[in-house]
Amino acid sequence: MTVAGGERHGYRLQFSAFYGLLCRFLVFSVLAKVSIDYFMFSVSPNFGSYGVDLNGTFFSAEYWISWFVFVFSAIPLILYSASERNPFDAAVVLVYFATLLPTASLYWIRGAGLEYLLYCVAFWTGLAILLVAMPKWGQKPAEVPPLSLPRDTLAWVFAFILFWMFLFFLSLVPGALEYGLGFDTVYERRKIFGVALGGGVLVYLVSWSAYVLVVYLIFAGRNIYFRFFALFYIVLLFFVSGDKIYLFFLLMVAFIGVVSRSGRVWLIPAGIGLASFLGSVLYRVGDVWVASIVHRFIVMNADIAFKSAEFFQDSPQYYSYSFMSPFIPYNYSDIPSRLIGSAFFVGGDNATAGFLADAYVNLGLLGLFPLLAFFVGLRLLLINSGGLLLIVPLFVQIIDTPLPTALLTGGGGLMLINVYLVTRRSKRYRID
Repeated sequence: MTVAGGERHGYRLQFSAFYGLLCRFLVFSVLAKVSIDYFMFSVSPNFGSYGVDLNGTFFSAEYWISWFVFVFSAIPLILYSASERNPFDAAVVLVYFATLLPTASLYWIRGAGLEYLLYCVAFWTGLAILLVAMPKWGQKPAEVPPLSLPRDTLAWVFAFILFWMFLFFLSLVPGALEYGLGFDTVYERRKIFGVALGGGVLVYLVSWSAYVLVVYLIFAGRNIYFRFFALFYIVLLFFVSGDKIYLFFLLMVAFIGVVSRSGRVWLIPAGIGLASFLGSVLYRVGDVWVASIVHRFIVMNADIAFKSAEFFQDSPQYYSYSFMSPFIPYNYSDIPSRLIGSAFFVGGDNATAGFLADAYVNLGLLGLFPLLAFFVGLRLLLINSGGLLLIVPLFVQIIDTPLPTALLTGGGGLMLINVYLVTRRSKRYRID
């Protein structure tokens, strides 16, 4: 009787914890949707050529459709996030809220784009159902003990590469100082930085140094000196390049680490909702910085995705402008991102679409299947892996970057190698 009563008590505690997480997730998801709706309606149309087209009204048919599809796709995702606890799961939830949430809201703001919205809903609903149905994560590797400075060979190699990149960036500081180091001169500094790189291998090295080497030194290298050096490196890279993404992605990796360790997945919709709310309030009193960050990293990505999807809706490109160019003719004068930039934004802008819109542009509705296969396959590959935080930059990148680009230029492949090396190292130190 005591054992049975204890089991029933344990089940009640588990159900109570699950019910509490479910309620918090739903409440903050609804608040995030309300906040982003208001932000898009009242703030986003004011960004000139980078603003959104305001055609929708509250409580219209499109408004209720946006709410229905958001809630419909959120239910299986809530079930998945309630049963898993690691950086992979938290990163999936982050990408969901950073893509489908603004897509649903932007649909009713624009009053158009139902096919692409349903395409996104089908992907996220299908992915969440597949992840829920898959086996649970197996036994995780033991905690990796800190390695002494001479023994962490990989950290030494990464720090050496960063040191030479650091010296190169120092040579660019005088040019950046001509414009100042504030947030209001980022575009001028970005142009100088692009000219200094000149294309080629150096572009790849800059991206890999931030997304792969810095993340390893901070979150896996376990050496305090290399950690501070990597942080200083990323700040210097932001100042000379003028690209806010180098600060944003590192904050996201740290945030995902906190969420996965605490199990409070509801912090993700809560954070997006709070940022949108603060952006709206501060914009009313004349402070545009928070609003510009929310608009840049959440709203504009969804806007570019809609415009890319509509521009190529009747003519999938099948990557004919890229690796399939020897086999399939390309009928446009420039790559899709520049075509969208010239057609809808300031001439010459490179309006890169995220992973969902890129698959839709190139493969149409068939793009769902390779994307689902990639995410499910990645989860199967990473079962029992350590160092999952090292792949979070890949998830952050695909919010506004095509998946093939994130895997190659963004260093996604190298991130997976790092995860393998950390997992192998942790098994060496496992205590059974």
